[in-house]
Amino acid sequence: MARARHMCAGPCPWCLPPPFPPYRGSQRGYVYFIQAGDDGPIKVGYSTDICGRLSGLQTSNHERLSLIACFAGNREAEAAAHGALAAHRLRG
Repeated sequence: MARARHMCAGPCPWCLPPPFPPYRGSQRGYVYFIQAGDDGPIKVGYSTDICGRLSGLQTSNHERLSLIACFAGNREAEAAAHGALAAHRLRG
């Protein structure tokens, strides 16, 4: 099955696996920040395939989504990011 086309123009750093696992025993992945529109809410999440995740989220959102930041991490790092931003959480 072919992979859906993502928002980047070609091979990008996020299409490749992270260079190292950030924590011993963790799965390689990224913590990402994806924003809806120019000033919309920002989704914080974890994925091993950011471009695929962005493409999947875009199918259910009428606004253009953009990857605004990411870093190598795991689910623990994602949880820490959510904790640090808890005061700004909209729902969920």
